[in-house]
Amino acid sequence: MTIHGSPLNLLRHPAVWRAGEAPLSAQRRQDGIATGFAPLDQALPDGGWPVSGLAELLCPHWGCGEAELLLPLLRQLGAQQRWLVWINPPWLPFAPALARQGVALEHTLLLRCERDKDLLWAMEQCLGSGSCSLVQGWPARPQPQQLRRLQLAAQKGHSLGLLLRPSACAQQPSPAPLRLELARHAAGVQVRVVKCRGNWGSDWLALQVPVAAGQERGGDAVVSGQVAVAYPEQAAFPAPPVLNADAVANVLQVLPRLKMDSASGWNVSLTPPGPGL
Repeated sequence: MTIHGSPLNLLRHPAVWRAGEAPLSAQRRQDGIATGFAPLDQALPDGGWPVSGLAELLCPHWGCGEAELLLPLLRQLGAQQRWLVWINPPWLPFAPALARQGVALEHTLLLRCERDKDLLWAMEQCLGSGSCSLVQGWPARPQPQQLRRLQLAAQKGHSLGLLLRPSACAQQPSPAPLRLELARHAAGVQVRVVKCRGNWGSDWLALQVPVAAGQERGGDAVVSGQVAVAYPEQAAFPAPPVLNADAVANVLQVLPRLKMDSASGWNVSLTPPGPGL
């Protein structure tokens, strides 16, 4: 981007927001992907999830409502005929419950990586490939420069990268343009915008999560499958086949050819060809 003239021309550029101006969320309402929760859509500058780029979801513990929050996003992006990728979730996604919630299993891929740097490498390859609409990852201790690479890859591949991290990370700097924090609420979940482009963020927003008749809430998750996940002891899946990326140039070449295998489930173990990020 080249801007000529005085510094005032830079300040007038539409990508620049100054704190004294009205939030960009009041100016742009059509760009984002609706979250399925009106209060959250109103607090986000794009009127919903960004179409591409990196976002962080900060959780006090796994099972605090992140699955309920993301289900509308998974349903919408599954219609794009691109992959919905899960990398190293701390629980085992329960395919039948996801299908009941309208998530396209034929476009869903679960990757398992042994090391954190392998996870970050896999995220970067998936995001930059152009074959994925959403890439979710659960890294342990990503560094700012690694997150910056994920942001650039997401922009290149027109994909949304979603990092799920502990709430304690809210105090750490991050290049992710969007950061949300979750907490449990009596009637569902509550969310606050920690960081976003063009606004100061938000206070806690209570989101009403519907629970169908006959379902119960137990502990940290809805035990009947409304959350659309099952913990490993609740569902037995076959051991995932191993996809060794040494046999291919990178995930960019592999993703368009991957199909669900009813005999082996939808898990893939991924080993990078080099040292990773």
